[in-house]
Amino acid sequence: MNQPTLHKPVSVNTRIKLPHYFSSDKDTPLFGTVVGIASMHVIFNYIVLLDKPIQTNYGPELKSEDGKTNWRLDS
Repeated sequence: MNQPTLHKPVSVNTRIKLPHYFSSDKDTPLFGTVVGIASMHVIFNYIVLLDKPIQTNYGPELKSEDGKTNWRLDS
């Protein structure tokens, strides 16, 4: 599993793909849309409307839907 990192701000209405380890079904990609910002400080917490419900114990790690863009500061 990847280590958490800081990231640049993500715009509302951005389509995202969640990492495969967020779901017990590793073969099904998870997609959603950023619909809001829950909190802003050193770390931003985003509200993501998922295309389908999942159960997970992990925190967010966002990438664009095509997998080519993420908002990490170290990338």
